[in-house]
Amino acid sequence: SGGAPPPPPLSEALWPLPQQLTPKPEYGGYSLLYSDWVIATDTTNYNDTFAASELRDFLLAKTNGSLLLPMVPLRSVGVGTGGFRCGSPNATVCKYIAIGDPAKDANLWALASAHNLSVPNDLDPDEGYVLDVANQLHPQGNAVFVLAPSAAGRYFGVQTLMQMLNTSTAGGPTLQVPGARIIDWPDMKIRGFLMSGLGEKAPSPFFYADAELMTRSKMNFAFLEFMANVPYS
Repeated sequence: SGGAPPPPPLSEALWPLPQQLTPKPEYGGYSLLYSDWVIATDTTNYNDTFAASELRDFLLAKTNGSLLLPMVPLRSVGVGTGGFRCGSPNATVCKYIAIGDPAKDANLWALASAHNLSVPNDLDPDEGYVLDVANQLHPQGNAVFVLAPSAAGRYFGVQTLMQMLNTSTAGGPTLQVPGARIIDWPDMKIRGFLMSGLGEKAPSPFFYADAELMTRSKMNFAFLEFMANVPYS
């Protein structure tokens, strides 16, 4: 009795379970998202901006509209007087969620390297990703990385991050992210369903809701069989 129940362990909160999940109890064991964080990504890349926007909307919904993180270019975060200062003129290290491919962005590569983080050479290039939470007291500062060579991998990494955030019991405009390093890739290239016999019926609103749930579970395929051309978005 008394108090909220403890959050479930990550091994129970993540679905599907990542290929490699390593908890990071050092440096406090978690990172605390607050309003002085930013979401950093390639703001010229539609797919990455889409994934970042989903994360931003999730954070808003999770905190009842009280946690709105700005989206900034990757080049604007990090240590130094010329970068984004995380809302504080006295900040020395940015607090950021970085989404991108370090092989194609020198600034992201430097940020990841400062946290001893890289993308394995043998990672699945189509949908694999690395997700790392640099914990609250890390010498290089607070950071969450979603790294992948493909837009699909980065998108699925964001979905895993949102599952991790679902374990947070912090209140108000604050969310606690469990410290962990995840390396993940799919066991099967095609994951989804085929729906036949639709005739000339357009997909219902239920289909679009189900399609969103599919992406949350990292499914990537839906085949709808119609008897005629049916316009739908």
